[in-house]
Amino acid sequence: MMMKSLLLVLGLWLGSHALFAQEFVVEIPNQDAVDHSNPTGSFIVKNVQNNQKAIFIFYPKFYTGTLYDENWKKLHEIKAVDLPNRFSSIVGYTIENGVYHIIFNTSNGRNYGVTTFDFKEGSTKTFKTEFKLENESFIGSMQWNNTSFLLTASTSETQLNLYEFSGNFDVPKKSVLSFDEALLFSKKHQKSIPLFRLFSETASTIEVGLPVGMQTATSKVKIYQDTSKNRVLTSNTIEEYTYIFDIDLEQKEAKLTRFENPLSSTKDYYNQTNSFVLDKELYLFSVTSKNFIFQILSRDTQKTLFFRDIDKETEIDFSNTPIIQKEVGGLNNYRELKKTKQFIRKVSQSNLGVSAYKEDEKYIVTLGSSLQIKGSASPIFIAGGGFISGFISGAISGALSAYTSYVYTKSVSVNCLFDENFSAKEGTIPDTIFDKMREFEGPEANTQAPALAHFEEGIFLGSHDNEVDVYYLFKFPN
Repeated sequence: MMMKSLLLVLGLWLGSHALFAQEFVVEIPNQDAVDHSNPTGSFIVKNVQNNQKAIFIFYPKFYTGTLYDENWKKLHEIKAVDLPNRFSSIVGYTIENGVYHIIFNTSNGRNYGVTTFDFKEGSTKTFKTEFKLENESFIGSMQWNNTSFLLTASTSETQLNLYEFSGNFDVPKKSVLSFDEALLFSKKHQKSIPLFRLFSETASTIEVGLPVGMQTATSKVKIYQDTSKNRVLTSNTIEEYTYIFDIDLEQKEAKLTRFENPLSSTKDYYNQTNSFVLDKELYLFSVTSKNFIFQILSRDTQKTLFFRDIDKETEIDFSNTPIIQKEVGGLNNYRELKKTKQFIRKVSQSNLGVSAYKEDEKYIVTLGSSLQIKGSASPIFIAGGGFISGFISGAISGALSAYTSYVYTKSVSVNCLFDENFSAKEGTIPDTIFDKMREFEGPEANTQAPALAHFEEGIFLGSHDNEVDVYYLFKFPN
């Protein structure tokens, strides 16, 4: 079995290496020696202090942790059988003195538990913490400097609460994030908007630097995550405004700004707006049943850098592609729509989204809408993104959320190119790293429990091959 799996990996690698430059990293045989049940999920983490990596794989009755050095040489492996049965979601991890603490919560987000992996001692322990959310709603989790942070909105006061899971997990360090409350006043309704209304849904995590699938882009609440101490939290749950919170995880500070949505005064049943943040710019996409507006603004000055108002009878003159209706699962599984009115009808009656990323001094922007296909072949569904046998927070698996959203979402969209001055430019939309990964996997791939991690040294794709009963990890260039 092992020889067969190794030959399979080498064959895949040699056959595709010249085209995509992916690199085989490690393999992990199935650890279920009793009935060889396939794993249900996995994730990959990096210790930022020493560049060691760990792969955690979940099986129906246990889960494993495998620790590697910075060059992916195996150091230790632990099998944990004390499953945290009361908890349904993984919200983050904290690494202290080489011990990995995996943090869980219940489906309502109120109660929390921890499983520790002490690789040096070869031991694990699972326990319920005394920490419990009271009069506050869970927004999302964030990772920075080997530490998990939890962000909530008070339901009784106008404040954000930031919890840092380090040291005493029963009493995580709490910081109250204050901001300009006057910005919550609605000019349209002449009253203040309750803070918790901005976070009526759990945040999706955007992995900065990667393309974003339309399913993730349509989320009304987003947390933008990179390796820095800063996080951006946005909300489009209020029709009138786009809200942006800039959060400093080190200083425990927040700054709130808001932008008036361009069609907020229009009385139309299908009126909706969504947004995307990239660097210092805000991308706004607003639609009614009759027209849409796309606008790029400076976050610092609120100056408009690009603006188009397109009605049903007008050609989308800044698009670099036809209107594409994409079906689930493949590079060539799509059809073209001919008229702008078809695009407006579909996006106005679905979940609206916009996304952007930068490549080779160009900005690639996608405008559209999505519809998640029930019962589709999507292997994982991330919280704030997706599902394994519970949820894995996008703070851990934001890259995987982006990938599965990109591949396993039915969407309607147009793609556009902009130069560094945000002028529309001609050119072909390049294939993304996700297109290359999907082609590498192949449409008939019999895999599950995928993981995707975006590190400085590359993008790592792991999954369990059901045919040979082995978990493989590959590296793709950034």
